Amino acid sequence: SRNASYINRIGRRRVVHRIGVSVGFVIHHGRRRWVGFAKQIVADNYKTHADADSMHNTPPTYAIYIAGLVFQWLKAKGGLAAMEQTNIAKANTLYSYLDSTAFYNNPVDKADRSRMNIPFTLKDEALDEAFLAGAKKAGMLQLKGHRSVGGMRASMYNAMSLEGVQHLVNYMREFEQQHA
Repeated sequence: SRNASYINRIGRRRVVHRIGVSVGFVIHHGRRRWVGFAKQIVADNYKTHADADSMHNTPPTYAIYIAGLVFQWLKAKGGLAAMEQTNIAKANTLYSYLDSTAFYNNPVDKADRSRMNIPFTLKDEALDEAFLAGAKKAGMLQLKGHRSVGGMRASMYNAMSLEGVQHLVNYMREFEQQHA
């Protein structure tokens, strides 16, 4: 309806800031208004904040500070449109390599692939530990896949550079040549 207010929350979890902060905009009577940061516990009850003159609880100042730094960094990188193009290039770099080799496998259908988290397995599961150890020596950490899925997972959130993804692909090529 015309009098309805709509809340759009962005920036969940690691993509923009620490857990515990939501960024909110309220659209009221067709006008978009910044409402600031809200603690996650009362994120769905903005009336509580309004009734208490936004003093319902102490805001998570460190998380807000970090979010501000991330927003400044995103702006310096060219904004959201530029970050989207970078994220597409990063995903395409890794997926192109995975699709070109039989040594690694990506179990996700092309229509369902993520730009941020790319799982893959090696053709021989017995090589997983050697792969992770070599990756660690090459300066790459946290590639071990989720415990329920196994294999590897490359997380390529905004802070991961295209050069970092290229470094991973180069390592994967070298590992394949050594163990094929």
